Amino acid sequence: MHYPKVLAITKRTADLCVTQATLYAAGFELVTATNLMAARVLLRSLPIHGVIVCMHSWSESERDSIFGELKALELPIMKCPGCTGCDELRHKVGTLDNMLPLTTLISKLSRTELHD
Repeated sequence: MHYPKVLAITKRTADLCVTQATLYAAGFELVTATNLMAARVLLRSLPIHGVIVCMHSWSESERDSIFGELKALELPIMKCPGCTGCDELRHKVGTLDNMLPLTTLISKLSRTELHD
């Protein structure tokens, strides 16, 4: 089955990103890039429908820079509000601190997907 892809720019693997299960339940697939160069490659090679920039992987200025570069793509972009309880050593997914940005992104993506 084909799921529309959402790119997460994060140093965490996709299975440690708390947004993955929520996106999957809404009919989207999360793919990850661990740096901006990899993100550019994925954006050129895959049909990406939206982007999430991880809070815990980048400083605020790095996030602003990444966000600024991606705005030109005219895709829905979300600055992740961050999660708590993620433990990479134990492979434990955290809990999203604020669900509103993710549900807003899913709503935008769903409207776009209906028109494609």
